[in-house]
Amino acid sequence: MEQKIYEIDDEMIEWIKSQNEWVKGHLAPESQYKFDTSEGKMYLLQGIIDKKLYNKDQTQELQALGICFGEILKTELELDWVIVEDEYGRDPALKYKDSSIIHFPRTMISKRIEKNEKININDLLKNAKKIHKEIVDKGNKES
Repeated sequence: MEQKIYEIDDEMIEWIKSQNEWVKGHLAPESQYKFDTSEGKMYLLQGIIDKKLYNKDQTQELQALGICFGEILKTELELDWVIVEDEYGRDPALKYKDSSIIHFPRTMISKRIEKNEKININDLLKNAKKIHKEIVDKGNKES
C-alpha cells in the first residue's frame, strides 16, 4: 500500500490531546501552566526521562512522550499534524508546509529508551532542527 497523507481529524486531535494530558499530569496542578511553552514541555520531558517515571514496557506512555516532543517540534519548526496511512496503519505525523517533508515524533523517545540510550531533550531538539533544515535546504522529500 502506498503511503497516504490526510488532514488531521477530530479523533486524532483528541488522541494527541490525551497523550499530552498524560505527560502534563506529571506536573503539580499549580505548575501546569508551564506546559504551555516549549521550554516547559522540554523541562518536563527531561524530568520524566531523568527520573525514569516509566517502565520500558509502557509503550503507550513512552509514545506519549514522543507526541509531547512532537508538539515542541510543531511549534519550533512551524509544522502541522497530519495522519499518515500505510500498510501498517494510521500514524500521527508532522508535515512541513505544502512540502512532502514529514516527521514521525511518536517513537523518537521510546526507541531511544528501549535501546538504553541517554536522552537529552535539548540535544534531541537541536538535532531535529538541524536535520529538518538540511532537508528543507536540499529539497528532499521525507524525513
